[in-house]
Amino acid sequence: MKILFYRYNSICEPSIIGALSSFNIDVHEIMEDKSGSTESAKNNIERVQSTIESIKPDAVFSINFFPMLAKLCHIYGLIYIAQSVDCPVMELFDKSMQFDTNRIFLFDKAQFMMLRPYNPGSVFYLPLGSDPEYVSKAIKQGDSRPDLNPPGIAMVGSLYSEKNPYSEIKDKLLPHTRGYIDGLVESQKAVYGYNFIEKTLPQNIAEEIHEQNPMFTGRYEDNCIMDVSKLRRFTAAHYFIEYELAQKERFETLSDLSRSFKTDLYTNSDTKELTNCVKEIGSSNLTIHEGVKTLTQMPIVFNNAKINLNITLRAIETGLPLRIFDICAAGGFLLTNYQEELSEYFEIGKEAEYYGSRDELMDKCAYYLTHENERTRIAQAGLERIQKQHTWRHRVAQIITSIWE
Repeated sequence: MKILFYRYNSICEPSIIGALSSFNIDVHEIMEDKSGSTESAKNNIERVQSTIESIKPDAVFSINFFPMLAKLCHIYGLIYIAQSVDCPVMELFDKSMQFDTNRIFLFDKAQFMMLRPYNPGSVFYLPLGSDPEYVSKAIKQGDSRPDLNPPGIAMVGSLYSEKNPYSEIKDKLLPHTRGYIDGLVESQKAVYGYNFIEKTLPQNIAEEIHEQNPMFTGRYEDNCIMDVSKLRRFTAAHYFIEYELAQKERFETLSDLSRSFKTDLYTNSDTKELTNCVKEIGSSNLTIHEGVKTLTQMPIVFNNAKINLNITLRAIETGLPLRIFDICAAGGFLLTNYQEELSEYFEIGKEAEYYGSRDELMDKCAYYLTHENERTRIAQAGLERIQKQHTWRHRVAQIITSIWE
């Protein structure tokens, strides 16, 4: 079997390519031109088309969904495999997702249930995974950077201060609109395991948000699988409001933790506001580092930290993000916000831990920081679970079985 793998430098591409090759699949790689120009888009199409005609693959594979690839594969009668690792992915709302040549794999069950009716025979549910062998090599190889050994709690990731489009329009909205959204954010912060923002967002507020920032108008609305008003409510909820929620939730969680525990944050986000807040509460427990290299430095942090904190973006309604699998694959102790699907893949309290409120987070941090043997046993059991059931090779095997057997 021959597969053309379209790459754009997603962090899991090397591991998935390795997994495909382990099944004796001949993988040919092509790298996306990401310059963003009109010429680059045309160049990508021409290069993929030329490569298809040259090597005559049995399928084309990409991380996340590319309408351009779906259209080309449909023209050539090829299977197009798209493994989604992000949520939401706006390209999934393009009408090209309805081609019968698509094989789309989604890791969030709520997203799967929403999109499956638009192409029932071609949309599948599949959780994410990790590559413990690759991670182990990165840990053993080490890194000369001196700050990769956090003494207590560690979080790696964005504060969403640089990714929050709502912050750009908030002051332009009507006062009652801002009040309603503030109330939604505060209410959702207190509830884990159920996302109600889109369901309770009035259409007129969604429209007002898009009037102030029409970032999705035209680009996605002109060729969308769903009604435009529904799409606008979806994007207002899952991009604008939930990114505001993510920024507030991460800011407040880290501030609260720093009152009582040594906490290390590794991020490339703007941290001025967080730093000032921590100073105001008189804490010296929060240490902020620049972001880490995902493939070589991040596993070392996960392996060294006593507690690895995961805060899932609320747009991932039920599923497990890559961070959960990568922490466990590094032999790290995982403490994550509650996600509905967590207990389907890990035994809670024995392979991973979750919190369902801010108070529970504080209590479990205090407990596990002082119970080293139990913490170590859970981390080891989490690693063993990854090795037995949740590697990218397991996932590739499931993809192959779903398509060809």
